[in-house]
Order: sequence, then C-alpha cells, then structure tokens
Amino acid sequence: MSLMNTTIKTNTDFINLYNKSYRLAAGVFAVSNVMDEREELRTKIKKLSLEIVSMSVRLKDANFYESKRQIAEIEKNSLELMSMLDISAIAGMISKMNASIIKSEFEAFIKELNNYVEAMELEKNIPITDILNDKS
Repeated sequence: MSLMNTTIKTNTDFINLYNKSYRLAAGVFAVSNVMDEREELRTKIKKLSLEIVSMSVRLKDANFYESKRQIAEIEKNSLELMSMLDISAIAGMISKMNASIIKSEFEAFIKELNNYVEAMELEKNIPITDILNDKS
C-alpha cells in the first residue's frame, strides 16, 4: 500500500473511531437521563463518556506511541463505563436491555480500537524504500 493510501486509510479509521465514540456518548446520555439527577453514578457515567470522546479526538495526528497510550486509556475508561452501566442496570436505575445494548456497542468499539492499533503497527513497519519510491 502506498504512503498516500496508508495516510488516507488512517484518517478514515480515525474518523470512524471518533464517530463511534460520540454516538456511544450520545447513547449513554440518553440512557442515563432516566436516572435521578442527583445520582452520583449518572454524573460519573456521563463524565466518562465525554472523556472517551475527548480522548478519541486526541488520536488525530498523534504519533504511534501517543496513539497506543491514548487507546489504552480509552479502553480502560470504556471498561469502567460498561461496569457502571451494569451496576446501574442491576440497581434498577436503567433498563437491563439498554445497558446490554450499550455494553455490546462498547465491546465492538474496543475491538475497533484494537484493529486501529494493529493497523498502526503495520504502518510503523513500512520500509523506507516504499516511502521514498511512493509515486502517489
């Protein structure tokens, strides 16, 4: 794959991750809005979902090592958020069905993050001759 095609694919992958993160945050907000406004768990869930979106934005133009660190943080926050959604469902604060749907979407998001890292690993190992001979 040429350097130009690699760059385009990376930007497309970033946009897909960003879009997924903000749609997940919107879903979390919609589901958590049924919780009591004074509920600390509601505030924490919303805060975590916004942090995930912010961290996703920081992936833009980050180098390999920064991206890898950022993705590990996104994954950690996603797992924490999924746990809090489970707790909320068990406590009857949100429906088990909604918690399950959002949890499965977060699991898919984490898989996409891992695929992004794998693609970056491959790009990191592009031979210099490929870069110098790129005719794109």
